[in-house]
Amino acid sequence: MPERIRQTARSKRDGKPAATPWGSATIPTKHFEDAAAWEAWLEQNYGDPDGIWMKISRRGSGIPSVTYDQALDIALCFGWIDGQRKSLDAQFFLQRFAPRRKNSNWSKRNVEKVTALIEAGRMRPPGQAEIDAAKADGRWEKAYASPSVIEVPDDFQRALNKNPKAKAFFESLSKMKRYPFLYRLEIVKREETQLDSLLSRLVDFCILLSLLERAEVLKNFAELELCLTRLECTTCPAGKAEAMGEDQFARPAQLGTGRINAALRTVSCSNQQHCAQHPY
Repeated sequence: MPERIRQTARSKRDGKPAATPWGSATIPTKHFEDAAAWEAWLEQNYGDPDGIWMKISRRGSGIPSVTYDQALDIALCFGWIDGQRKSLDAQFFLQRFAPRRKNSNWSKRNVEKVTALIEAGRMRPPGQAEIDAAKADGRWEKAYASPSVIEVPDDFQRALNKNPKAKAFFESLSKMKRYPFLYRLEIVKREETQLDSLLSRLVDFCILLSLLERAEVLKNFAELELCLTRLECTTCPAGKAEAMGEDQFARPAQLGTGRINAALRTVSCSNQQHCAQHPY
């Protein structure tokens, strides 16, 4: 069982709130009527390791609020970044903001943003410290593309073209669901690791997921489960895919981006000797 699930179970057993993705049991939710209020709050609280959930008013609500773009620019100035977004109600959505994690990768979008913020004289010492650290250890030059602009690499496209089923499934995915593949390919190529091996396994991953499209033609659920064994190998030390319940195999649409990411970590495991019973 993944540690996150164990933590949630223990929290329920002990009557405590479950931990959040950033590691705190309780994350405050705050609403700022304008950019100045958000900036003033960060001046006093940028060192808070857990961050906040920010309530941002929806367009047309008529409720004064800092906008997402304004909030992100100010967050970057103080060494913070944005995270998960989720719906709250008809008037607001919630946007996560927290300090950048140590050694976290930079996106090209944020590199461009902070460059403009520096030129505008808006950068603050905490934000500059994060920039300096990224430049010092090479993360600045290795910034990755965001989902809206990342492109399918030619070599991966050629690999897909050789396998119509894999290609059809990949092309059926939304931009956000394609992103785990493309991001990992970009990171691998950037680090000059075993690209050919990863390309082959990513195509295998597309083929396996395409089985979900025709799950009803398989003899039973056990057959489908066997097809997906490689995605759920629990002996893989480089990253264990979260166990999927039987109901999750019904249609590919039920595979969220996070679930694809979890499975992809196993498929692209650099330890090619794991799981001798089901080798790649």
